[in-house]
Amino acid sequence: MKKIKLLLVTSNLLQGGAERQFVELIKGINKDNFEITVLLYAVQKDVFFQEIFSIPGITIIKNSLKNKFWIFKIIEALKFLHSFLKTNNFDLIFSLLFMNNLFVRLAAGKFYNNKIITGVRNNIKSYPKFYLIFEKFLIKNSFIVFNSENAKNQFKSLFKKKFHKKLFIIYNGYETKINYSDNKIDKDRLIIGCLGRQTNVK
Repeated sequence: MKKIKLLLVTSNLLQGGAERQFVELIKGINKDNFEITVLLYAVQKDVFFQEIFSIPGITIIKNSLKNKFWIFKIIEALKFLHSFLKTNNFDLIFSLLFMNNLFVRLAAGKFYNNKIITGVRNNIKSYPKFYLIFEKFLIKNSFIVFNSENAKNQFKSLFKKKFHKKLFIIYNGYETKINYSDNKIDKDRLIIGCLGRQTNVK
C-alpha cells in the first residue's frame, strides 16, 4: 500500500500544551500508513521538546530565521513556507496554533485546496477579530479540528451551514506510559495541583 505523505507544520516546538499535543500526535500516527515530515519553519530558539528528534520513522526539517525585525521575520517565514510547499508534494498538511494555521494556508496556494487541516484549541473569545475574518474566508479550502465540542459549537456560528461538515473534534491525547500508581498520598496535607496558564479559558 502506498503511504500517505503527511506534513506537520509548526514554527518551533517551544514549551506549551499545544506543542506537547503536537508531539504526542506525531508519536501516535501509524508510520506504516503515513510518510511523515515535520517542518519547523521559523526556528528562533532551541527546540524545547527534544524528544521529537528520537521519534522513529519521521523526517524533520528545521528552518532558522535570520532576520531580527518582526515584519521581516514574517516575510522570511512566508517565503520559505511557500517555496517549500511549492517544491514538495504532500497529500495532507496539518498545522496547529493561530499564526501557523494562517501562514500555512496563505503560503500553500490553490494546489493544496482541501488538503490542509488546522487545529483550534481555545474558546472563540480568545481569538482576535481579524483571525476570525481569515477563518471565514479560508474555511472553504481547508478543515478545522477542535479539541472540545464546546469550541466546535462556538465556531459553528462563525460559518455558513454548508461549511459545518469541515469541522471535526479530536480530543487531546495524553502519555499513556506514565505510571501514577506508585505515588503515595499524604492524607494529613491538602495538595492542590494546577495545569496550564491561569486564565479564564483554563
